[in-house]
Amino acid sequence: MAASQAVQAKLAFLFKAGHTQFASCSELANFYMQQFQRTADQADVTLADAVQKLQCSHCGALFALGVNCTVRTDNSRSKKLKFRNKISSTCHTCHHHTTTPGVTTATLKRLGRPSSNPLKMIPKPVPPPKSMEGGNKKKPKKKKLDLQAMIKQQNQPAKEKASFGLDDFLSSFLLLVAFALAGHPQLSSTHTPRFFFPFLCPFSTMTTHPTKLRILCLHGWMQNSEVISRNMAAMIQRFKDSIEFSIPTGPHELPTALKPGRPTITPLASWMIPQMDDDGNVVDVSGFADSIHFLVDYIQKNGPFDGVLGFSQGAALSVLLLLVLSQDDWRNRFNIPSHVPQFRLAVILSGFRFLTPNFAEFYTRGKLDVPTMHVYSVEDAIISVDRSLDLIDSTFTDAVQCTHNLGHRVVATPELIKHYERFFHRFVYIQPTTSL
Repeated sequence: MAASQAVQAKLAFLFKAGHTQFASCSELANFYMQQFQRTADQADVTLADAVQKLQCSHCGALFALGVNCTVRTDNSRSKKLKFRNKISSTCHTCHHHTTTPGVTTATLKRLGRPSSNPLKMIPKPVPPPKSMEGGNKKKPKKKKLDLQAMIKQQNQPAKEKASFGLDDFLSSFLLLVAFALAGHPQLSSTHTPRFFFPFLCPFSTMTTHPTKLRILCLHGWMQNSEVISRNMAAMIQRFKDSIEFSIPTGPHELPTALKPGRPTITPLASWMIPQMDDDGNVVDVSGFADSIHFLVDYIQKNGPFDGVLGFSQGAALSVLLLLVLSQDDWRNRFNIPSHVPQFRLAVILSGFRFLTPNFAEFYTRGKLDVPTMHVYSVEDAIISVDRSLDLIDSTFTDAVQCTHNLGHRVVATPELIKHYERFFHRFVYIQPTTSL
């Protein structure tokens, strides 16, 4: 059935949008192709076989060979089969098998099967044209005229495509709203406006990539931005195209007696100073308010930030910062402006709760729904596993847990990098390590 120009324009837009968005966001590309398939079904449009083979007939996902689908051929030699070399495509998204016919047996008979006699496989010589006999080496005039006609036909301007009208724009805009309400992590983020570009410019190249995540990083006790940057070098290198890490140094410079013997350009610092008794037990922690004011000022000057990452003491402070930003009365206590938003995600490395009485109130207001990733070591001699698990169970509702056995340190092994990739991919497109 012939489709109207409006339907053709809408199908062309959805088809092109699905292909151009596949590299940056496969879920959005699959959504475009699902709408493409649904629009064709509603308009009773019969798609060409070449187009149908490009997507899954069940879920509408685009097929990328070796990436999200597997293709096999059925080389059955049974004479009862109507088709030979049937193509079977398996979608990795919905695990649906799509079978398309290959070459028919009639076509094989017409083309001729290979013979066991090698003499029969030699083609017969083609007699030369009459104009070539008698030593005439000039090309036939008919061939020259045909070539001129082909050149003339190629130089003719192509017909203008149907314009993308207001109805199609409103329809596409409603699709965007529906997709955002469906809970897609990128469309519900603070960077939503960048997704309006494909709808405002439906026939553009759409080669822009999503904005990078910006994550605030808090170092541990007796560290600084230089130390944790070295410890996070593998992670920073892996996500350099998708994430920007901002690493300040804590406001409390450590006394000379507490500094270890490792050289650094910048002084070692901390976020809070523990007060200990004669037996070495921590009885109080000072400097919390100064660190909160320092971070709020840093966020206003260098932000905004999508998430926060903390290691050890920086992890404990990250949790307290998330809790303070979640309550209006605590915001007022520390003079935090309303335009400083809550973080969208947090990565807690060797985290724990402060057990001193002056911090108890911060852990009594219920759990946070901020998505978090917790990494801790089963061989940590400083922060035990029980303290990290106690923090997770009492404070967070959406927590991903990962473990290692390398002690109290920032770890970025290949196995942990994969966990980081899966977690960060919920908020931004992560370029795969292997090319397509």
